[in-house]
Amino acid sequence: MIWFGIYLACVIVLVAIIMGFKSNLSKRQKFLTVALGPLTIIVLFVGVIVISIDHIIKHGFHDLLPKRKGKAHPLKADDFKYWPKDTILSGSDKMTIDEFNVKFNKNIRLDDVYGQAYESSLTPEEIFNCKSRIDGRIGVEPNMPDSEYKAITIAFARAFVSGDYSTIQDKLSDKTYLTLYKRKTFSGAKTIIEYFKTWKKKADDEKVWYKVDVAWNPNQCRPSVSVQIKGYNNMVIFFFIKNEKIDHITFAPSHLQDYGCIYNDIDRPLLSLDFVSQYITGDSDTQENHLVCPSCGTDSALIDWYDFYMDLGPVGYSGKLTICPDCGRLVELMPDTRYRLDPFHKVKQKAHVISSTQSKSFVLRIKGQYTFENDDPCEKEKNRQGIITANNGASEEALKIFIDAAEKGNLDSMINVFTVYWANEGQYKEAAEWLKYVAGSASPSPHCLWNLAVMYFLGEDLANNPIVKDIDRARMYLSRLLKLENDSRYSSYLNIFNEARSFISSLDKFNIFSGAGDSIHDIIVNSICKTTDIKDKGELFFRAKSIRLKDGLKLGAYIASVKTESIGDESHFFVYNETGTEEKLIPEHLIVDKTAMGAFQLYLVLTAHTVMPVFWHGGYIVRDFIFNPDDITKIKPIQNYDFSILLKDDNLLPKVELASDKSYADVYCSYWNDWEGLIREHYRIKFNADGTASVVAKDKFTFYKYDCGICF
Repeated sequence: MIWFGIYLACVIVLVAIIMGFKSNLSKRQKFLTVALGPLTIIVLFVGVIVISIDHIIKHGFHDLLPKRKGKAHPLKADDFKYWPKDTILSGSDKMTIDEFNVKFNKNIRLDDVYGQAYESSLTPEEIFNCKSRIDGRIGVEPNMPDSEYKAITIAFARAFVSGDYSTIQDKLSDKTYLTLYKRKTFSGAKTIIEYFKTWKKKADDEKVWYKVDVAWNPNQCRPSVSVQIKGYNNMVIFFFIKNEKIDHITFAPSHLQDYGCIYNDIDRPLLSLDFVSQYITGDSDTQENHLVCPSCGTDSALIDWYDFYMDLGPVGYSGKLTICPDCGRLVELMPDTRYRLDPFHKVKQKAHVISSTQSKSFVLRIKGQYTFENDDPCEKEKNRQGIITANNGASEEALKIFIDAAEKGNLDSMINVFTVYWANEGQYKEAAEWLKYVAGSASPSPHCLWNLAVMYFLGEDLANNPIVKDIDRARMYLSRLLKLENDSRYSSYLNIFNEARSFISSLDKFNIFSGAGDSIHDIIVNSICKTTDIKDKGELFFRAKSIRLKDGLKLGAYIASVKTESIGDESHFFVYNETGTEEKLIPEHLIVDKTAMGAFQLYLVLTAHTVMPVFWHGGYIVRDFIFNPDDITKIKPIQNYDFSILLKDDNLLPKVELASDKSYADVYCSYWNDWEGLIREHYRIKFNADGTASVVAKDKFTFYKYDCGICF
């Protein structure tokens, strides 16, 4: 009956329409219009009902009707692939819950939109990507490397938000210092906790919006507590940890420099000492309440302060900087003036500042440089005479003077003989033999023992080194060097003894994966990719000895070509059999040793296409792998930055963690890409029963974001 009523109503409407307007339709056409028009409307009506029922069954009442603006609605689960977890729907607009509350003067929570316990179900990593504040929760930047600093920073951030410091109190002591940047420094766990409690109470009482996250700080190369504050300067909290305790806390603005002359603020990595040393113009007055050394924790009042002027071409900067003399690193850069120079002005390069160790001026000293450190007046004069002679170009005569003084026990002359052989004459074999001769004497030069240890440690990695790599001998000479510390005659060599202790400890942590990476990439880049007339690339396995192809397979390499019809091309390895059938190389083609080295070599082969030739758009994948600390200096965008903290915290060089049951291995390796920045990549290699391995790209973490801006 209802359908007949709808039909009759539609007929009346259509008749009225046709009668009310002139029409050229025939009587038959008018009849069909009146008769069939309502049927069309009924079909549409039924269709709407069927579609609505289907939507309700699949999705419930969500999105069944148009959303009214001013009311928050939940997103679909699939939407969270692209939107953070604090996003809601208002009408057709997507916005964060905080933006919604501000726009419509509301005060609702995510639990009110998505249901109770939604906020508590969010992970710290999901909260980090949210722009809204989740009361009582902190965000943690995803995929951040695990470390002591990460654990303590997360614990402190949670205490900061909750006001309950019981979980972090055992990490504080009466000797813990808190520096309020450029304001004051005080100490003691109780005082520090009270300060942060008071800060939070004041912010809450004044209804100040703030969000607390644990985020990576590229300047310190460590996790930090990031405090975003609406209407105020954002803040950051740095930590220095010593003996598993928080030794120093710094509470500072997220930008330390004045907006008129920002250059390399704390949102960017520290500049290297090699770079800034050429711009030092003199000593400066020491100031308190600044950043401490991130390597050793030395307070700003106890490190060296200098004035600088940086001539960078069209612009220049001047101000102050601090250097830790014990660690030999820049601590803080404080430009106070920016200069606009001629657009065609060229940089005027300066030599490094050179001075004695007694001076407060900074000096980069190469062990083996001419030195005046010996205090014996007679031998000191001979040493000085030898230096003057050598500087005048008479190396042979200088050698005689130095050797004569060295035979009489002058320590400076011993290392100066090496300098003449190595630097002046290029007599590398004679230089090495001299070091061995000095090392066999009763009172050797510490610098000579150091250089000999270095040469044994580096072997052929040191240009022109005639000594074959021998880690055990390097350790022996470093041990001999450290024994001199108890001799009063060597009391002025404190720095080299400290360096020797660091050196010998690094020998025990010698990174075998660095050498493997260099070796395998070397044969890929310099042999495999260049011998295009040879199809069989099995020479790879002479270097990658922990992996091998399955029986019956051979390795080939496709090299990217400019003749491709595509917009770009990439190189890759492939396998082929006796019939010539080719197939792109995959892990299932390889037998892998169930060792850490086997996992790492498999990773190197599977990522080899990123170091092989590319064409045009294929260039986006190109990487520079970081196998050694010096690799940073070969990458132009970051060659003047200091990433030594990453090295100190074991986050820079390759690392493999083998499961105790050898079922899998986690591979960590750092690389540089011009469109990503400095990346730490994590692969998991699962060893299979048939000898092959399965590979999963677990995650990546960005130490320093960078985009060159080039679009192919």
